[in-house]
Amino acid sequence: NAAGMVFSGCDLSNATLGSVAGAVAGPGAGAVGTADQQYFLDVSGGVFDKADLSNALLAHARLDACTFDGASLRGANMEKVEFGQLPMLLGHTEGVTSVCVTADGKHVVSGSQDWTVRVWSLDSGECVRTFSGHTECDNRVYDCRQQTCGVGIQ
Repeated sequence: NAAGMVFSGCDLSNATLGSVAGAVAGPGAGAVGTADQQYFLDVSGGVFDKADLSNALLAHARLDACTFDGASLRGANMEKVEFGQLPMLLGHTEGVTSVCVTADGKHVVSGSQDWTVRVWSLDSGECVRTFSGHTECDNRVYDCRQQTCGVGIQ
């Protein structure tokens, strides 16, 4: 189990992080999970930003909540990889231009090119409030604590 490990910038090209096709991982072979759903390697929450995973064997690995920003996965075997799913904040109809977390850490506020600002519950992922009607703004949300605009998204 390598859950949460950081592999940023590592050369993992041709590495074996999964199982070979058709192989069944038995006791002591590094398999994790329930009897009906086994994974060869669990790296859930791993950070693979800018890692080279070209031609790596990732088959049957568990990659829940991993990040792969700028990583190369060209030619990687990703057969039956388990990614899981993080809650998504769905509702804006155009691109999101900035986001900010509230001071209490319970909500995210997002500004969008659809001319709305939405407030999202971090517990449920639900939109709890929508502000609309603004037609002459740059759609950025403002962080009063930091006296700066929210994080811009390109």
